[in-house]
Amino acid sequence: MTRPHTSDSAAPGTSFVNTRRWAWAQDALLALLCAFALWRGTQAVWGLQYPENIDLYRDIGAAQSIRDGAFGQDAAYLGETLWYNPLLPTLGAFVSLFASAPLNVVYTQLGPYVNILLPIVLYILLARFFRRIVGLLAAAALLFLDFYLESAVGWNAYTAAFVASRSSVPLFLLTLLAWRALLENGRWPYAALTGLLLGLTFLGHTAPALLFGTLLTLHLLWTLFWRKNVKNALRDYIVLVAAALLVSLPYTWSIVGHYGLRVLNNFPNSWTVPLLYPENFGALLQAQLNPLTALALVGLAALWAQPPQTRAPLYLWLLSCLLWLVYSYAAQINSALPRVIPSLHFYFYLEILKFALAGVGLWALARLTARFATRRWKVLTHENAHMRPAYTLAALALAVLVAQGAPAFDSKRELRRPADQWTTDERIQMTDWIRANTPPEAVFLAPDGLDLPVVGPSGRKLVCIGIFWSNPYVDWLARDADRTALLGLITAGDTVGFRALAAPYQVQYVLLPAQQAVTLPALRLVFANSELALYAVTAAP
Repeated sequence: MTRPHTSDSAAPGTSFVNTRRWAWAQDALLALLCAFALWRGTQAVWGLQYPENIDLYRDIGAAQSIRDGAFGQDAAYLGETLWYNPLLPTLGAFVSLFASAPLNVVYTQLGPYVNILLPIVLYILLARFFRRIVGLLAAAALLFLDFYLESAVGWNAYTAAFVASRSSVPLFLLTLLAWRALLENGRWPYAALTGLLLGLTFLGHTAPALLFGTLLTLHLLWTLFWRKNVKNALRDYIVLVAAALLVSLPYTWSIVGHYGLRVLNNFPNSWTVPLLYPENFGALLQAQLNPLTALALVGLAALWAQPPQTRAPLYLWLLSCLLWLVYSYAAQINSALPRVIPSLHFYFYLEILKFALAGVGLWALARLTARFATRRWKVLTHENAHMRPAYTLAALALAVLVAQGAPAFDSKRELRRPADQWTTDERIQMTDWIRANTPPEAVFLAPDGLDLPVVGPSGRKLVCIGIFWSNPYVDWLARDADRTALLGLITAGDTVGFRALAAPYQVQYVLLPAQQAVTLPALRLVFANSELALYAVTAAP
């Protein structure tokens, strides 16, 4: 029986690259690149107790709520259910539990280890789609080339921060890999597997789930239009979506079943970087004038020569990113359109695709150059005689990527050792005291600036939290107005008014700056340091 041809099957002139030893050599090179990145990533956060990214204070609070047995609840608001994707906080809670480590330390130190999965899974994906060398070149580009979210500031795809938008990318790539297997085999268990991975992706972050759902729907519409194997396509789509909904039920039940997707606070979904404002579209295009974009365009052109099951996922990935970016621009221009999630996330996935296409482009250029050279100097003894020089050129390209990127690796924006922007020793002391001495359902009144940085990581509840970190299905303006009124009543010494307004929120503690004078009889000092003072609300007489 004849063995079918695959990217790893031997052909004249390619036997040296199809040996197990050569495959292991490429795997070993990837391991070395990832080991270097992991080493520098862990150095960036070594010894730190709290993360730089303020978003992670929200996530620490969510993980603390899970550790306290309150999975499914909003970490900030009593009586509300979860609104943010729960997978990473759940992972953080389990790591904290089994490692017996504080959650703030887990969230500060775990990022480099989780995020190193990105180049590894990208390598596996492209090795399956093309060859190992393509995955190796793409992984090196991802680790050592910059992309741009600000016109003059390079960002790195590998980051030391344990943030959902970055740490969930490997799940998206694994979902894409499973879907490619479905396209190849056409068997419904692959549809179920793809749906399972899509559900996990949605639990991790919304952007990749929306992107994959879009590309999946586009593919179905294409299949229906050309009437190609429509029955199996519909079956696979239904199985896939059903599996995804089942897996993501802990999240979809809350945002769809409980809240009905009725957004009352659009700010968490509307934030983006200035480069993605409509008025800065010209600067965005100018930021694309870099080697990464050039290599990605070459890869995009080379992709057309690939079989449909290889090129379709990548082309649809590109189209889905562009469609969501266009919609995001339209929503910024027309306020009547609902904001879904920040456009920053779709742009980031476009950049990840560019790294993948850069690997394809580098390999295409290496093969094209080697083929031209072997024909020019008449050493083409058979069809694949150019493969040895092609691999040599690819190795040179890999060396150039590492040589230009490794010396400046520590200075990359996402790997510079962060400064303590949000916390002080006094704030950490207060957070630890709150976590150790108050019940998980305790509600705190805290002014803006002390709510998320101090109370947030403890997993305790708040009257109001910052608008960008507040549940989008809860009326933030009403809560903020009540918070302002309550703080004013404390200043005025109005005990009756304070108790009446605090009662619906079940306020038990008030956190204030230490220098603020408090004469309200309803408040009793329970803990203080040089920066902060915590008061308990006494029972009404």
